[in-house]
Amino acid sequence: MTDAALYLFDDHRARRWAPLSLTRPAGELLHGCLTLRQRAEHVFGTQCLGHVSRTALVGFDEAGAAPVIRPDDMARRGTRILLSSRAVVDVQEFEPPPRSARIFVDGAPAGWIVADGDPLPSASRLRNPETEPDESPCLALDGMILGHPWDLVAANDERITRDVSHFFPNDDATPGAHRIGDHHVSLGAAASIEPGVHLDLRLGPIRLDDGVRVEGPARLTGPLYIGAGSTIFGGAVGTSSIGPVCLVRGEVAHSVFLGYVNKAHDGHIGHAFVGRWVNLGAFTTNSDLKNNYGSVRVWTPEGEIDSELTKVGCFLGDHVKTGIGTVLNTGTVIGAGSSVFGGLMPPTAVPPFSWGSGRDFRDYRLEKFLETAERVMARRDQELSPGVAEVLRVAWRKTAGRRAQWAEGSDAVKVSVLGSGSAGNSIFVQAGNTRILIDAGFSGRAIARRLHTIGVHADAIDAIVVTHEHGDHTGGVGVYARRHGTPVYMTERTQAACTRILRGKETVRAYDPGRPFHVGDVRVEPFLTVHDAADPVGVAVVDECTGLRLGVATDLGRPTAQIRHALSGCDMLVLEANHDEVLLHTSHYPVSVKRRIASSHGHLSNQAAARFAVELLHPRLAGVVLAHLSNECNRADLALDVVGAALHKAGWSGHLEVAAQDHPTDLLDVEELQYRNGPAQLSLL
Repeated sequence: MTDAALYLFDDHRARRWAPLSLTRPAGELLHGCLTLRQRAEHVFGTQCLGHVSRTALVGFDEAGAAPVIRPDDMARRGTRILLSSRAVVDVQEFEPPPRSARIFVDGAPAGWIVADGDPLPSASRLRNPETEPDESPCLALDGMILGHPWDLVAANDERITRDVSHFFPNDDATPGAHRIGDHHVSLGAAASIEPGVHLDLRLGPIRLDDGVRVEGPARLTGPLYIGAGSTIFGGAVGTSSIGPVCLVRGEVAHSVFLGYVNKAHDGHIGHAFVGRWVNLGAFTTNSDLKNNYGSVRVWTPEGEIDSELTKVGCFLGDHVKTGIGTVLNTGTVIGAGSSVFGGLMPPTAVPPFSWGSGRDFRDYRLEKFLETAERVMARRDQELSPGVAEVLRVAWRKTAGRRAQWAEGSDAVKVSVLGSGSAGNSIFVQAGNTRILIDAGFSGRAIARRLHTIGVHADAIDAIVVTHEHGDHTGGVGVYARRHGTPVYMTERTQAACTRILRGKETVRAYDPGRPFHVGDVRVEPFLTVHDAADPVGVAVVDECTGLRLGVATDLGRPTAQIRHALSGCDMLVLEANHDEVLLHTSHYPVSVKRRIASSHGHLSNQAAARFAVELLHPRLAGVVLAHLSNECNRADLALDVVGAALHKAGWSGHLEVAAQDHPTDLLDVEELQYRNGPAQLSLL
């Protein structure tokens, strides 16, 4: 199809492939021995004329790449091929359709062939190609669709083997090198291997592109691709794709270096994707396996996602720099343009264009960053093109809010009960760079207004964690999730009970009520309660960096051994004190309602809350917020008197307050409360 115009498009998923998608289209990412664009060009036999991606990338004009264009800039006549950048199409023979057709790869919609005279798909269809089926003929192609950035790494070994076998099938002589295994070695023009290099070909082939130099001693393990002009200075390098003009020494395994990466020193990089123009300081090392051998969770713009992989390293955006001795945790994501140094382990999600050490980051000044980028590129005889420079400027401006959020709250665990009672419940929790809501029982606008009161923007919420389906905890969940694109976490049974508020357009993630899960910098530990709901839970929220622990215990029914265990050791408690026993008995509620409230499946009274609070006391407990007070059967002064007296008798003098129904509490800093109060001298201890 040499006369067709080929375009690659980034759908809604590819546009969120952080940290890579911030500064380049997904089609310019390396997978196997080719970029995704180069692979599409080989399959369809024509040059790619442009990428259709995020508006912020329009003007991208990196040397050797296809430009990023606007949808209106695509050709209006002639045959046009529009292929998803997430599609990895196998090289294969196929019969071009005589008229317009939909492209399917591995059974999934992946683009269109548009015949001369037929209209192009709309911009919305390019963002969501799977949502609008049509009656066009289908062109089914072999290959795979990449779902997440870590798929570029996980599927890379097999892709290298296929690419070398297809594009570089000849086995070249390697005099002076020691071979092990039966796969072959392909050498490009002027590629050289010094004597004393070991080539391990037991698991796959090796391709050294034009001008590659491998200095001894070194061990190269296939499947392996080394891009044109790269140099291997020694060490163990294998099962990876190394892009053009990279300098590599030390250990590199199961990774992708996009190009112009300087790793000229020792250190281990494994199961990682490293962007273009990255400079790794001496002994920079990343972990790619958790201590418990569990699956690795990775930060994404939609929140933290379980990769379902046990081996995941790091993801470094373009122009990232690390200092000497930098250590990166499993699943770390460092945004483009960041400089990380100082020897302290950074958090697992560093905002783009950040500059600092450990958790102490500040803005990398834009002009200083661009000046450094130009200087680095000039050392490789490359120029920072006007288009790429503008893309970087736009990226810096668009990510300023995320850096500001980090600077404001990266070192604190803060809590505000936005409101609590029978008319609505919602709690804001901030830990590190993560902000979550526990329940959303008010309208979407009311929650946004209350967040604004405590200085938090509604779009900054990373997740809503739902404890159970009752309307005073879920009334605003659906609207808020749809309006702000916020993921919702709930158990499967709770989701089944929330059909009236969910329309299928929300991002809903199920959690097991007996197993912890992660959202950004926090670990959420749900535990079952005995409230009269489909699958009621309470939660403990743990800051993974500081270990500070917040317990949220409303709608308990009664304290059980499991609940006591889950809430032990909390630094802060939000605890139900629903009713005064006398006021409940004399209220106008029907007898059946009174019995339900006072039952073991109902709510805690002030007296029960006081007894339970004393049970949970320990020296580090900084504060207790009493919540879910009944408007009819309780008063703030009664709850404070009963619970406060019991805590005071036990020797505790921390922060105690009552959450109101109609306005949020102050944003309480847990560490500040601990510092202010000091360790409690408890009589029961």
